[in-house]
Amino acid sequence: MAGSSPLVMGFADTFLALVSEDERVLGHITGRYGAFAAREESPPYSLNIGIDSSLDQADPNTIDVKTAGESLSASSSSLKLEYDFTDGGGSGRLSIAPQELFIDIENSLRILVSHLVLRRDMLLVHAAAFGEENSDRVGIFAGQSGAGKTTISNLAGEAGLEVFSDDMVLLAPRSYRDELTTTQELTAWPTPLGSLEGPKPEPVKPRPVSHIFFLEHGKENSFSLLDVPDAYMRLLTVVPFTQIDHAGVKQRVLTVALQVDGCVRSSVFSFVPDTSAPLRAMEQMSR
Repeated sequence: MAGSSPLVMGFADTFLALVSEDERVLGHITGRYGAFAAREESPPYSLNIGIDSSLDQADPNTIDVKTAGESLSASSSSLKLEYDFTDGGGSGRLSIAPQELFIDIENSLRILVSHLVLRRDMLLVHAAAFGEENSDRVGIFAGQSGAGKTTISNLAGEAGLEVFSDDMVLLAPRSYRDELTTTQELTAWPTPLGSLEGPKPEPVKPRPVSHIFFLEHGKENSFSLLDVPDAYMRLLTVVPFTQIDHAGVKQRVLTVALQVDGCVRSSVFSFVPDTSAPLRAMEQMSR
């Protein structure tokens, strides 16, 4: 296992690579999480992961993360990750207890990073994203496991559209003010945290978002526009939540999610699995 499938993670200009070293240690990650929002002054961090190749040995696995005021640890039996952090006016602990499967380590890292980027008012969501090849905008196609994110991403590729991500995206809400008006915009940042069976996302620049579609399987391609409260509640179902011992973190998720929904329109998209589905979505985005 140690030499077969290195885990590769990346956000924006920061690429975190888990590279196999030997049969007992899967790898080492280094990065600068501040680069997610072009904050070069943010402290670097390092993440060392030691995992038995069989994942069922008695020897302890260790995970250590250190940044300014932050640390992460894990025990071997449950691979429980405890993340101590300082966030503005308070501090807290984020606990993650994945099952003893290799893929759950990846999911745990996703959750950890999702909370790191909350400090930059960015939100990690379970969603695909694609758009027309020559357009600077993308649509977000959100859904839980089984909703059809990978399916519609594959169909988008077959239809000649540019696939931004098939499984995970970072959303960054922003407001721009001038003397007369305030403009709200939602930007999607690329992340190659895609599913194993989906198309491999190509490195691309962050793009403005035109529409958020919440996926469900249907007998025909149809759209149902959502008002902001309904879109907000649906968005919360596709944010990687975990056990949180610090109320401020959950409140931050809720606040950023509300900002996201205030930037763009959202619809429920019932789709059929053929290439007409992504093309219909592109038509809907242009209206």
